[in-house]
Amino acid sequence: MEIKVHHSDNHMISAVLAAEHVAQIEKKYKNGSDDPGAYPEIPPNVEHTAMVSSCVISSFAFVEAFVNETYDMINRIEDVERVFAVNEELTGSNFTRFSTLRKYQALLIAMGHDPFEKGRQPYQDLNWLRKLRNYWVHFEPDVITDDSAPEEKESNLEGALRDRVEPNPLYENGNETYLPRMASSYSCCEWSMSSAIAFVEEFQRKIDDNRSLIFLEKAESILPDDSKIR
Repeated sequence: MEIKVHHSDNHMISAVLAAEHVAQIEKKYKNGSDDPGAYPEIPPNVEHTAMVSSCVISSFAFVEAFVNETYDMINRIEDVERVFAVNEELTGSNFTRFSTLRKYQALLIAMGHDPFEKGRQPYQDLNWLRKLRNYWVHFEPDVITDDSAPEEKESNLEGALRDRVEPNPLYENGNETYLPRMASSYSCCEWSMSSAIAFVEEFQRKIDDNRSLIFLEKAESILPDDSKIR
């Protein structure tokens, strides 16, 4: 007997749990609480940034797992790989080697639907989420001198995040690099989760996929009433 195990909803639950942890740290900070929490040996700002990065990584992992699960569900469609092979945008590899976003585009094309428009939502935000996830996963440290505030060289990613997320309240004096410090906030968690969910929901709409989004119900049930994803 063969049993298929799906995991995309677990990634979203991981994202929500991390986000809730971030929300609690920010709430304690705003209320002036000196409660060290469950891990007193870890400074609150370090714990906070770690949980934000976990939320971002898990949010994108959800998107990636979902498209892989979808492909597994439909890969019995006759000639699906042939459709990939003859399409100009998709030639040169097979599905398992495509990037996550390319997998979504490939499935849409193979099933006779229009692909996402790259310059519009929800593709645009999902692409920024991908870049932020890559920033965390493939992190390269910046050089900061001891005798001066860090000098920022604004990247495209930083500019995009400034337009989308509120800054980290634990660094309210602003004397920190935008990435990885100032962009790490509960607002960033909210944006990451909602961007991932919006993209998957639009994909489902495009292919008329009626699978119940149980993960979203579970995710929202975990968050307190004043901290819903949306």
